[in-house]
Amino acid sequence: MMINDSQKIVILVDDDPAQYSNLELVALRYFGSTQGTDLCVAENTNKVLEELENYIKVSPTSKIYAVLDYNMNLNVQGEQKPIESLFYNENFKHYLVNGGIIILYSGYIAQIYQSIIIMDAPKKYNNLALLIAEKSTVHTDDVFRMLKGTPYDKIPKLKALAEQYNYNLGNIISSLRKTKR
Repeated sequence: MMINDSQKIVILVDDDPAQYSNLELVALRYFGSTQGTDLCVAENTNKVLEELENYIKVSPTSKIYAVLDYNMNLNVQGEQKPIESLFYNENFKHYLVNGGIIILYSGYIAQIYQSIIIMDAPKKYNNLALLIAEKSTVHTDDVFRMLKGTPYDKIPKLKALAEQYNYNLGNIISSLRKTKR
């Protein structure tokens, strides 16, 4: 991780070692040489929270672009999911206010829709687009194409599309591909 005054912080969190490595490799391919972008790859939310403490000091105006595994194994039974804890953290909320794109990349997307804190985020933060992608149906490259290919000024349009398609990235991608034909 290289902390500088970036315009974009790309956060990746996944506790599965194979998925973690895959996300990191694809992120490096899409963002590795992009100026003004810092990459934060973590295997748990505690690591992300530590990194955000550093980012807030040197890059407070950055936008957040994140791929987060919703179903990580490190939560205690009956308590909130680790990814939900990010949405309660003041530093993470600071970046949500700045805007960006959050993609929840999970094998069980139905559970995400039950999370009030996450599903309320697009309503609370004007320039934040929330997308939900099922790992088995949305290819990792499509996830990163969406992150890299959506300029900040197009986030309101992406946010409207997300609301239209119930935040389902797979459905948005299918619709966009049909439109291009």
